[in-house]
Amino acid sequence: GAADYRRRSLRLGRAGAALLPDIDQVLTHCWGDWYLVGLVRAALQAGKNLSFVCTETRPYLQGARLTADTLAEMGVDTTVVTDAMPASLMRAGEIDALVTASDRVTMDGHVINKVGTLQLAVAADAFGVPFHALCQAPDPDAATGADVPIEFRDGDEVLHALGHRTASDRVRGRYPAFDVTDPRFVTTVVTDRGAFPPQRVHEYFDEQEAGLPE
Repeated sequence: GAADYRRRSLRLGRAGAALLPDIDQVLTHCWGDWYLVGLVRAALQAGKNLSFVCTETRPYLQGARLTADTLAEMGVDTTVVTDAMPASLMRAGEIDALVTASDRVTMDGHVINKVGTLQLAVAADAFGVPFHALCQAPDPDAATGADVPIEFRDGDEVLHALGHRTASDRVRGRYPAFDVTDPRFVTTVVTDRGAFPPQRVHEYFDEQEAGLPE
């Protein structure tokens, strides 16, 4: 239920916050819901001074509309950037960590999340920025990234922003809603049973839930 989801997300958040230094500028993408809220709450309770950079997350602008507003409401210094800017910021040394939620993590450590996550992870790897993917648990029914079908939404969506057409009438749009990030671009998968290297996330099911802090 909802209470269990929040409880597990807070536990996940504590594990994720422990990976971040006391002062960090964190890049995030799309809307992390209680995963991100749990991490920020734990970081604040631990006295960490985090600031966040949020991608706008086209075409629905979840990052600009939801994530940034939630973080700012929690009292965290928050900046919004366009989806094209993060690699440049990483190159300039302005990003200390990439942290996103995950719609699904496979048993071999592939991370499926909002489209755009892959390019951020590749850039982070290129510039030595750790990528921590938040997910309560890996999916035991998905052995690898090839087992996860990618949803394609109406391509017309990418031709508009908030109801206004932004593209030429002569073109068509294409909208894969999610992408798959290979384990080699993932530093850590953070679960409600602790943090795992992506290649070892299957060990989640070897852990005993009993005795974990609430």
